[in-house]
Amino acid sequence: MPYHQTTVSGFPAVALRSDELEVVAVPSLGMKLTHLRRLRRGREWLWRSDQIPLAFPRPDASYIETADSGGWDECFPTVGPSPLPGAPPGAPPLPDHGELWAAPWTSSVYEHADGITLAGTASGARLPYEFHREVTLDPVAPTVRLRYRLRHTGDAPFPWIW
Repeated sequence: MPYHQTTVSGFPAVALRSDELEVVAVPSLGMKLTHLRRLRRGREWLWRSDQIPLAFPRPDASYIETADSGGWDECFPTVGPSPLPGAPPGAPPLPDHGELWAAPWTSSVYEHADGITLAGTASGARLPYEFHREVTLDPVAPTVRLRYRLRHTGDAPFPWIW
């Protein structure tokens, strides 16, 4: 089977699998990718912290202190904690590593001619956007493809990734 439900540190997860690779994502943790494994060679490509365990995200908490557990987190609309450029004085800053690591995501898995895909979508909390990521595992080649789509849902433009 090219995908199955599993758990990572007690959290429900989805694993995509081919003869060569396995990719594991935890939707409830900001769609974090926790594993990217080369199966036959036993190689894990994603680092895991032995100091910070996986935990439910707290948007008001420090990413570094509470969520930097390793794996692959999406950073949008910014990487570092910072005020939104042009925001009025006193406006709340955007969090470290952006909003997506602590955002609720919807997800689905589907099979198609190019492989098996885990698709996930999250919406901005402080800015008007919809972020979509697809992780596709090739059924034959040891290849993972990530595809992104960002949709602005507001009226005024805003800066991102600064």
